[in-house]
Amino acid sequence: MDEFTPMPPVSAEDVVRAAEVGLGLIITVRDLTGWLRGPDGLSVIPAERNSHRRLAACNAGFAPACIAHCRHACTATLRASGRPHATSCWKGVREVLVPVIRSGMLHGYLFAGAWRTGDGPAGPWSAARDRLPAWDPERAATAIATLTGLADSLWTMAERARSGPAPSDRAGRIRAYLTANPARGRAGLARHLGLSASRTSHLVRELCACSVQELVIDTRIAAAQRLLSDSDLPVSEVGRRVGWSDAPHFARMFRQRVGLPPGRWRDGRCAV
Repeated sequence: MDEFTPMPPVSAEDVVRAAEVGLGLIITVRDLTGWLRGPDGLSVIPAERNSHRRLAACNAGFAPACIAHCRHACTATLRASGRPHATSCWKGVREVLVPVIRSGMLHGYLFAGAWRTGDGPAGPWSAARDRLPAWDPERAATAIATLTGLADSLWTMAERARSGPAPSDRAGRIRAYLTANPARGRAGLARHLGLSASRTSHLVRELCACSVQELVIDTRIAAAQRLLSDSDLPVSEVGRRVGWSDAPHFARMFRQRVGLPPGRWRDGRCAV
């Protein structure tokens, strides 16, 4: 009997890439609430999927107006309507947009495109835009149907990832707890472990090769980066949610670790 070779597991990125190949279009996936994150706080798809800048026309001449449209305006429109539709940006680039809604809440959305509209302004993006195919309603309808099914698949895969087994090692469980509860800090971790604050500090130093303060700060900064990337929350609210109620203190800590203030980091990292 021939030896059976199991197939490798299919990842969420594999599913998105297959949809791209089938459509012949680039797909962008936006996560507003963490719906694509596993128990470790990491996304089940690569961060590049959150950016439109893989589209040449979007990358060329990128400007604040790009964020204003593809992040803020699209989010507001979908919260108001909750329906798939086509959206055209200020450059004259059109895509289809499908919301991810569960229990009446907009968790994110999927873009597929792009097409040229024929009425955009001239600029460094003009050549790339003009190479795009003309708007095709039939192909757009197919893309909307594909994105709708893809959103369901990604939701299911992310739910399975979150319900998977917790890390088996103690250091992994410590990191997982702080990732899921960044605002609770050392006191919350100590309660979670059932240890005193001093014993918790010794344990973290022993298992994670850093101080508990360093681990808490690093975890909070990572959580802040996720919120800055995935949500439209004000910077001060991001800081509060990860454990810094003092906005200037949050900005200082973020700049020390990342090299930029949180607002400037968001503008660059969330380049749609």
